[in-house]
Amino acid sequence: MFKNSCSQAKTAQVSEALIPFRVLAASVLLFLSFVGCSDRSNSSTSELTSLQPSGDGSALSQLVAESPHTKFQQITDGTHLTLLAGTVSENRSVPWTKPDDIRFDDTFQSKENAFVEGAFMFANGSVLRINIQDDLDLAKFRSLFTIKAGETNSVGSLYPPGRNFSSFPKTDTVEEALQFAQAAEKSMAISDSLKEIAVAFHNYHAAYQRLPPAIVYGSDGKPWHSWRVLLLPFLQETALYSEYDFSVPWDDPKNEAVLKKIPKVYREPFSADENVTRTRYLVISGEGTAFPTKNLLPPTVASEQAVTESKL
Repeated sequence: MFKNSCSQAKTAQVSEALIPFRVLAASVLLFLSFVGCSDRSNSSTSELTSLQPSGDGSALSQLVAESPHTKFQQITDGTHLTLLAGTVSENRSVPWTKPDDIRFDDTFQSKENAFVEGAFMFANGSVLRINIQDDLDLAKFRSLFTIKAGETNSVGSLYPPGRNFSSFPKTDTVEEALQFAQAAEKSMAISDSLKEIAVAFHNYHAAYQRLPPAIVYGSDGKPWHSWRVLLLPFLQETALYSEYDFSVPWDDPKNEAVLKKIPKVYREPFSADENVTRTRYLVISGEGTAFPTKNLLPPTVASEQAVTESKL
């Protein structure tokens, strides 16, 4: 018994002694998530393997073609300076098949229409961590989401001069150190998911010469399908893609089974909930962004408006 006690004590001492090294390793990982992959800003879509999805019927192809979309060539501000997606709070998460994302309007980055601090995905495929702090220049931050406004703001320009992005929180206790290590591990997992989504975006563009629309509008003019569903064949989820019924909206009972099979890349990292159907990975959509949207008016109102405009 005495030997076992000594052995357990030594094991505990060794484990506790290793904590600083674990924290150091986590710090390095978190630092990498800060700097992201910005060195890949000159990457080309030709380096990515094109994968043509199956199951696209003529009706779906027409709906996708008629939904607003963007080509990389239209991002004249620079793909390395244009943000496409990020993460939102758990309260703002959405059912992963629902065509619902952050809106680029006057309410952007306030209340329930905001990204949270963490990893962001650029149009060139790189992923970088952005700290949403009080000293963030909101106007410059917003400019990173527009594709051809002429701004050349970088992430470094979002904060006052001298801001130290590589600093890590001080950990005085073992518990704090472990919490920091866990947070760093989760941060890296989120970054990895966004990188995988970024590659899927580029492969989609290589196949169709355009980015997927954030929203695919149905025959009734209402939002039916999300970009997250359109990317499935490029995320090695072809079987799940074939199960989805594009002839009905996302919330139709026919698509309920697909909703319950959320791909790992859209899930919350390390979540033990097997019944989760929501995701925190959203793009930003609206006028001036890489994901423009339609003016959602009822068909009769829209047609009347078109007639009125034609007379002007």
